[in-house]
This record gives sequence, C-alpha cells and structure tokens, in this order.
Amino acid sequence: MNTKALRQKILGLAIRGKLVPQNPNDEPASALLKKVRAQREREANGGGHGKKAREATQGGRLDVEDAPFELPEGWEWCRLGSIGTFVRGSGIKRSETAPTGVPCIRYGELYTTYSVSMTEAVSFVGEELADKSKVVRHGDLLLTLTGENKDEIAKTVAFMGNARTVIGGDLAIFTGHQQNPMYLSYMMNSPYALERKYMLGTGDLIVHISCEKLSSILIPLPPLAEQKRIAAAIEAAFAVIDEIERGKAELRAAVTAARAKVLSLAICGKLVPQNPKDEPASALLKKIRDQREIEANGGGRGKKAREAAQGVMLDVEDAPFELPEGWEWVVLKDVGMYTSGKTPKPQELASDGKYPYFKVADMNTIGNELYMDITPSYLGNDYTGVLFPENSIVFPKNGGAVLTNKKRVLRKPSLVDLNTGIYTPTTLIDFWYLFYFFTTIDFRNLFKGAILPTLDRSVVEQMPFPLPPLAEQKRIVAAIEAAFGELDAIEAAL
Repeated sequence: MNTKALRQKILGLAIRGKLVPQNPNDEPASALLKKVRAQREREANGGGHGKKAREATQGGRLDVEDAPFELPEGWEWCRLGSIGTFVRGSGIKRSETAPTGVPCIRYGELYTTYSVSMTEAVSFVGEELADKSKVVRHGDLLLTLTGENKDEIAKTVAFMGNARTVIGGDLAIFTGHQQNPMYLSYMMNSPYALERKYMLGTGDLIVHISCEKLSSILIPLPPLAEQKRIAAAIEAAFAVIDEIERGKAELRAAVTAARAKVLSLAICGKLVPQNPKDEPASALLKKIRDQREIEANGGGRGKKAREAAQGVMLDVEDAPFELPEGWEWVVLKDVGMYTSGKTPKPQELASDGKYPYFKVADMNTIGNELYMDITPSYLGNDYTGVLFPENSIVFPKNGGAVLTNKKRVLRKPSLVDLNTGIYTPTTLIDFWYLFYFFTTIDFRNLFKGAILPTLDRSVVEQMPFPLPPLAEQKRIVAAIEAAFGELDAIEAAL
C-alpha cells in the first residue's frame, strides 16, 4: 500500500467537498468571505493604507469558467491573499540559536521536523534577537519561501501553539485569515496546491517563491463549519494511515530480522538437512588446496605461495560454533584470494570500452545494488594492466564508506579503485553460498582508525568460514533464495 499516495488522495477529495457531506444549515462561504472582507476593509481604512490596500481586500468573485474544478453548493473560490496577510520573517542563523530562550522556528525545520501542524518549537534564541524577529501566533500558517526543489516549495504548517514564538528568514506567516487553520494547512499541502506552488516557484538549484505569488493562488473555501469537519475527518484518516505505517515499519523490521535469521541458520548448518552421502567438506578442501598448489607451482611463486596454498585448519576451541558432521572450519584465505583495488592513470580511462572501472562511490548508484553494472568510466582499448575477475566480491576498505558495510559483485572482469577491497573465491565452491556468508560480516565492527576507517587484509583473510559439502552448499543457496523470495514478496506488498 502506497500510504503517501493515499494521503494525497484524501486531501484531493477533501478540497473538492467529497470527504464529508455538506450541511445546508451551514453559513455559506460567501457570507464568510463578506465578513472577512469587511473586517479587512476596516483594518485597511483604520491603518491608513489607502486605495491599493482596500482594493486588495475585495478579492473578487471568480467566473465559473475560470474555476480549476467544480465546488459544492455553499463553497467559494477566492485568492489566498484576499482572506489574510503574509508577513516575511527575518534571518536567524544557526549560530544564533541557543539551548534555551525564546522558541524560534527556522525554515529548514519545516522540511525536516514539522508536518502539517506544530505546537512547540525545537530551537531557541535569546531575548535580544527575539525582540527583532517576527512573532507567529496561534492559528497562523507558516510557509517556506526557499527550498531545494519545486515539489516542496512553500511547505505549509499550521502553528497551533500558544507560547511566544518567533520565526527566521525564508519563512512567511499567513495571518488574520479567520479560517480553520488545519483546513488551510491541509489544503495548501494538497495535490492541487502543490501543483500551483510548483508552477509559481522559480530557480533550479535553489527555488524561491514570493508572498505576492502565494497571495495569487486560488483556493477552494468551504463554510467555516465544514472546514472544521473536513479537518477532523482528515486527521482521523491520517491517524489510521499513521498506524498502518507503524505496522509497515514493524513488518519491514521483522522481514530484515527474518533475513538475518535465515542466513544465521544457513551458515550454522541448520537451514537444510545434512545428507550422509554428500562428499565431505574435507575432501572438497583437499581439492581446493591441490588446485592452489598446482597454481602456486605453475606460477613460480615459490615456497611462500605454496605454504599459503596449504591453508589453515582452525582448532576446535577457536571455532565460533559447532558444525554438523561433514563440515569444516577454515578461514577465508583458504577458499579465495583477497586483493586491493588499483586506481588507473587518467590517460587509461575512456567513456566507453570493454572493461568497466568502478569507484567506491559507484556502489551507491541505483542499479548497482547487487551487481556492479553502471559506471561512467571504462578502460581504454590499449589497457593491459590488472583486472579483477567476474564473481569477485567488492567492498569499501578505506574511508567513511567502510561504515556503509556494502558488498557488491563484479559481473564481468573489471577494475576497481584503491579504496576497494576485492575477494575472489575459488571456483570449486558455490559462489552464492560464500556471498551470502559474506553479507553476514559486519565490517563496521572490524575496521581500525577513528579519523580514516581502514580494513586490514588480515580481517578478511583470517575470517573463520564454515565450509559445508558442495552438494549441501547448493541446497542451502536454494533454500535461502526460496525464503528470500517469500520475504521480498511481503516487502513489496508494503
């Protein structure tokens, strides 16, 4: 269920008069507008604002053919500026906020901290700065005049608090409207109003909107009594959606925990039954070591390489947990090779080519969640340097990226930068069994260095690894993928 879309649907129905029934006994919006305009006319005359201000209070009736959509009987279209006044805030820097003092609201907090309404501010300023700042009062609306994109410009929040509270710059107060503030806030966050604000925003990297443009927005105005019923109905519906979202969050957490449990059972030999007819892992390990001995001798790498090929058998007392019959404890160095990435020279790179080049940051690219496929950089056709083979596992080994704990797979021979670690398992074991084990390693608990997190080679090479018989590895992978398929379906349904 797309709860965000559901919220927008409810708001769309609400501002068209289709969420609650109309009551013919309600005083119509036309009478309400007449009172508002009379009040504003008196204020304009009393304040000596002259002809221009008085004309602004009139608002003007909208011709039917100009209406964005049809309204129920008793509703009216009007300009936002005809029912209230916009007041711009003045700048309050982050450095000017304090742990205590006069509550204040900064424009960025409307995007990050507050929803459609608020009662208490989370920031404070001293008395001297507060005395120079604009005050927001109960029932006023707050709107952002600056943002990072047009979709969210003029985010609107109803201030429902009572404490003296001031606002910073890039914010506007909409005051004196005499309407239900919650209805206005919901309306200004509806799909209709979002579209209007989007069209009025200017700028690309930084988007701006003026109070004058906000004043020009046509709004659907119900009778005051119906505004209150609409706001109550939206609040009730959103409370149900909130509960659904909490349930979804809990279910997502349960799905994540279930995945971890499946992997835990898998590497402990408890996910699928053992088959005594399977060739034991000790025989598989001998084949791996024989192969590595041949490769070491054939490559002429000498005694040190041959000793590495022999592997390390873990003592029983060093084993993290007890394994089933036919399994063996080894370390990752026994069943694969760890290497570090290499950064090519600029002249070795091209915008296209046979072999891709990946930086650590490319692990964040959409489409690279499992396989590393998308990159802007390739190796030129004349490149003759090192490449890392397909079905190698890559992960950050230097810098803050280590804390992301990401693991990815090379789909084809590739080059990765020097901030990347590469682990290439032997082809004699099931790659996906080893990869699933690798995903259980939490590098966030294994790095060294406070300023520059770094993974040592020994962390990977000496990691204990539970090695099942090859046939059981394949059964484990099939069971994991079946379980994950069910969990993916549950998550997708959310």
